[in-house]
Amino acid sequence: MVNSLTGERHDYSAKKHLIHSEFAIPNDAPAWLNRMMAASGHGVSEQFWSFVEMNEKRKDAQFAGEMTLALPLELTHEQNIAMVREYVKELFTNRGIVADWVYHDLKHNPHVHIMSSLRPLTETGFGSKVTPVLDVHGQPMYHADKKIIYRQFTREKTMLLEQREAWSSIQNHYLAMHGFAVTVDHRSYADQGLDIVPTIHRGVHAQAMDERGLASERIQEFVEVKGKALKAIMADPALILREITAQKAVLPHPPILPAASLSNCMNCAIG
Repeated sequence: MVNSLTGERHDYSAKKHLIHSEFAIPNDAPAWLNRMMAASGHGVSEQFWSFVEMNEKRKDAQFAGEMTLALPLELTHEQNIAMVREYVKELFTNRGIVADWVYHDLKHNPHVHIMSSLRPLTETGFGSKVTPVLDVHGQPMYHADKKIIYRQFTREKTMLLEQREAWSSIQNHYLAMHGFAVTVDHRSYADQGLDIVPTIHRGVHAQAMDERGLASERIQEFVEVKGKALKAIMADPALILREITAQKAVLPHPPILPAASLSNCMNCAIG
């Protein structure tokens, strides 16, 4: 993506591991965005985000929401793509939000990055980042002092929690649909009663540096956190079994897991 104001180029594609990308817009997107889609083709992402930057007035403005979602190793590329499309439609485009996403297939760490718009789309550009809270009849709601109740268009805490819960729900649906008796839990280890330190996301660029034998603070931090988690498991091996039973709907006897499922459990526990 090129910043049209500074000329600085940002590369989010990481082509070495990129296997898919999509720019998704609402069905009722305004005419200017549909024209941009038709005219720009594969370059629509760069043009759209440059337009977003041009429309922000504050120097410290946030241009987009960003999230990284881990993908299940059990599913194929095509199944993961279909799953992410459904998630993006339900949580973003159906709610008037543009979602620009890429699928990176790193070894033991497949994931997607989603950039999302923060303002509602209008016929001439973008609306306010805060919007009135509407009642069941579509009318603004008011505080006791007669002032309209407002909320963030996309960044409300309740919305972020909903996104996490929806992501685990849709993964469980796709895993079951394709014959895997594995479940995903969006709750933290603490909320699940597991005394495991969660690892951090390595990131595409840090992973690439590590593969080339170059030092990376991100990878070093990841290794340190992973080591702490491994020590906890060595001190209490039952932790990994509790993690496995939390993910498996039904355990066979004896409890033997497919390699992909066991790898997922170990990645969850020790990265």
